[in-house]
Amino acid sequence: LQYATFDELLDKLVFLSVTDDDEIYIEQFLLVFRRFATPRTLLLGLQRRMRELSPPTEDTLLAKYAQMRICNLLEEWMKAYPGDFAAPGAEPALHALIRQTLLHSHTAHYGSDFTPFLSIIPDLVDEEASWALQEKRRRDDDGSSELGLEHDDDSPEAEAIQIAKRASVSLAVSLGAQASVDSLHQPHSRSATHVGAAASTTSLKTPQSSRAGASNGTSPGPKGASSAKSARTQPSVPLFGEYNSSKGLRGPDVPPGTKPNMRDLMKAAMALANQPPHYVAEEITRLEVPLFLSVQPRDWLRHGLGDKRRTEGFPDSIQRMAKFYNYLTLWTASMILVHDKPRARAKSIEFFIRVAMVLRKLNNYSGLRAVVSGINTSRTDRDNDPVMAYVRDRHLWKKEFKSLETLLGTSRMHSAYRMALKHTFDAAIPSMEVHTYDLIRADDTNPDCKPGDEGQIHWGKFSLIAKMVLNVVMYQDRFQDTTAFTFPERSEIRELLMNIIIMDEDVSFSSPMTLTAADHLCILDLILSGHTSNGIKVC
Repeated sequence: LQYATFDELLDKLVFLSVTDDDEIYIEQFLLVFRRFATPRTLLLGLQRRMRELSPPTEDTLLAKYAQMRICNLLEEWMKAYPGDFAAPGAEPALHALIRQTLLHSHTAHYGSDFTPFLSIIPDLVDEEASWALQEKRRRDDDGSSELGLEHDDDSPEAEAIQIAKRASVSLAVSLGAQASVDSLHQPHSRSATHVGAAASTTSLKTPQSSRAGASNGTSPGPKGASSAKSARTQPSVPLFGEYNSSKGLRGPDVPPGTKPNMRDLMKAAMALANQPPHYVAEEITRLEVPLFLSVQPRDWLRHGLGDKRRTEGFPDSIQRMAKFYNYLTLWTASMILVHDKPRARAKSIEFFIRVAMVLRKLNNYSGLRAVVSGINTSRTDRDNDPVMAYVRDRHLWKKEFKSLETLLGTSRMHSAYRMALKHTFDAAIPSMEVHTYDLIRADDTNPDCKPGDEGQIHWGKFSLIAKMVLNVVMYQDRFQDTTAFTFPERSEIRELLMNIIIMDEDVSFSSPMTLTAADHLCILDLILSGHTSNGIKVC
């Protein structure tokens, strides 16, 4: 399906919700529909279909079942993206749809459980405004009169809503506390009971934004990835500036331009050299896993497609991962360049090659790319580079490191990395910059609508974007089925990694190096023997 109107896409959404044939389409639609439609438009469309299925119909039983499945679809939407209902015009449309469910005995229980959600909408914030289609307030396209959005407070429908509110609040209060705990462990399936929906939505009573409840583990999660989402919002380790706050800002939170204490940096490098490389790689991964799991599906759209001026004030989990990546790169370079003797730098390079090898085995492609970038930042490719004279002919460099460089190379659109990730069947931390680039490129090179016909939505583009995002979510989900990443906390390594002030780019590129007499003799021997970069003699 390359191009389609919104009604065609909505008909397919409702049909697949009823038949339960294609869960992927439902996930994709709920993820990206804000780019080509507003929540109000979707709610009005669902209400229209609820009315079309109301009696009299040819098959009353099937029509009732279809209406219940539409309610189940609305339940999924509420769990996955509650902030959508804070968008302009969404609240009255949701009122109308809930009122429609209360008119029928077979859907009234859904309506009574949805009603408490209405009270938390004023506390929600629409975080998708930076990339979503904006609501056009046109009276001729409003449709409120046709769909009965306006109603008298004394009408039977309004009275039904008030009764439902009173009945639901007492139920939700008793279940809310339990739901806030259970939501961390129990996945929200499409067949979740309506009672679970009431508890989940009511537990969002006090969010500061649509993600505030998620950060507490109480926000309902998206179908298929709900259990992973619950875990992704529960980082098991502190992040960034939470380390040793009594000493001031350290690690990634150090203000730009802060000068490091080279003596302290040298002590840290010496202490790090005494640690096993696989311990260092595991601690890097332990710190990076909660950062990766905190990324929600729509964070990708907000980060890659959103207007940066309109995303200020909202948490950017992908930018936070990028911040850690840049820090890890400079940290690696700092641990190497703080040594002023070529032999010491060479040993440090070999140490970090071993760290990178373990990161590769752990499928931590993000940390691997950062460490390899740090190693490359600390060296030059000159034939007479005294540091490379010690490592260039070593097996670690010629085989292992070059293999890692090939894996992370940019040739053929990162084909080596993509192939490796495709054949990674366990949990993994992808290289985020590659996937961010893919997302931006897919958006920039494809129009939102069919050229010459704005009514035809380019669903091929939006489904591609959704597949890119959900492919990363798949690796997040795998963390729920493995204990391979439950590494013990190694506080000494964590302090060496996160609680120091490292060199910035200007300092690292100009770090001095002291050559001993042995170093000079080695370099002289290299020049006289005429070795090239393919065959350097190791002194």
